[in-house]
Amino acid sequence: MPFSESSSATSSSAQGQTLDLFESETDVGVVKLRGSTTYDAEHQTYLIAGGGANIWGDHDNFHFVWKRMRGNFIVSTRAEFIGTGVEPHRKLGWMVRASLDPGSANVNAAVQGDGLTSIQFRRATGASTEEARSSLAGANTIQLERRGNTYIMSVARVGEMFVVNQVADITLGDDVYIGLCVTSYNDDVLEQATFSNVRIVVPARPDLVPNRDYLGCQLELLEIATGTRRIIYNAREPFEAPNWTPDGAALIYNSGGRLYRFDLARNTPVVVDTGFATRNNNDHVLSFDGTMIAISHHSEEDKGAAIVTPFRSRAASPSASPRSAPHICTAGPPMASSWSTPANAAGNFISTVCPLTAARKPSLPAVRAWTTGRSTRQTAGISTSTQLGMGRCRSGACNRMAVTRNS
Repeated sequence: MPFSESSSATSSSAQGQTLDLFESETDVGVVKLRGSTTYDAEHQTYLIAGGGANIWGDHDNFHFVWKRMRGNFIVSTRAEFIGTGVEPHRKLGWMVRASLDPGSANVNAAVQGDGLTSIQFRRATGASTEEARSSLAGANTIQLERRGNTYIMSVARVGEMFVVNQVADITLGDDVYIGLCVTSYNDDVLEQATFSNVRIVVPARPDLVPNRDYLGCQLELLEIATGTRRIIYNAREPFEAPNWTPDGAALIYNSGGRLYRFDLARNTPVVVDTGFATRNNNDHVLSFDGTMIAISHHSEEDKGAAIVTPFRSRAASPSASPRSAPHICTAGPPMASSWSTPANAAGNFISTVCPLTAARKPSLPAVRAWTTGRSTRQTAGISTSTQLGMGRCRSGACNRMAVTRNS
């Protein structure tokens, strides 16, 4: 359904400026100082300046960066004001509105400059605003979920548990405006706020079948020190289990039975040549020196049972040719779990888990590690180690995590 903007809403979006997740930005109501939004594509953050008298009473005056959505959604962000500000009642947060009219029915999850956090709502156009206050003050992580006519606010300080409030029977219509809002509570002042980790998610439909129906997948980098997340890749098909290469230049993940090397400089994936292994699962680990991968491959010869084998390939060392070692574990389904370097021995060891099967009772054959000539014996049902060459962890990739979000 098409939307029509109210004449009382003044658009302030610069022509050609990208707002990424959002369609446009608007000063809602009568504001003396025009607001603005700047999107930093490198860091995926928004800087929003907003004026206006307040978001309260029977009408609102604030700056709004928005998109139009239909149905249920979950939105979240990490948000903070810049500076001490002028008014303790300045507000920032998420806003859902039936229209851009200043008196529109709406629901918003708002944090004030003095820390007061609440879910505010206006049930009908021109009605008075009501609120349900959170027991948490000073939240900087704000999530708002729409579930039919029920709205659920979840707020927290970074690293802490969410505190939840909800309101029901708020009828805004199926099509709404959803976005980020800032008001200064003083028409002679512009207040600024930063919004990072901004996410807009459409929940799975009730009849979705897991592991068959997919909404898409995205690859994110998480800076552990700051908690900042950055999306670097999206795909319709599912992928999982990203592993860092030791030099921090790429990630290795699996999708559709193949392994892929994701180049962080180019933000593009390339298929890793794993030779015979084209039915890989999410158990793949790189050696410390990055020259080898231990993979779990579902072998057709073994009637679909997974095998674990070390593999030299181009994943972390593009000049290498693929070459596999003898299988470590062929009783499925095993798991290639980790590499380790024991303190009392030279070289790297790979840990695997090989389940006990009726066909393979306690005495399992020894496997010779092809890179060192040393051997160990498998033990059914527990972790085993096979020595596989030398290496050392580098610190370049130790301060970041790579995660996938499958929907």
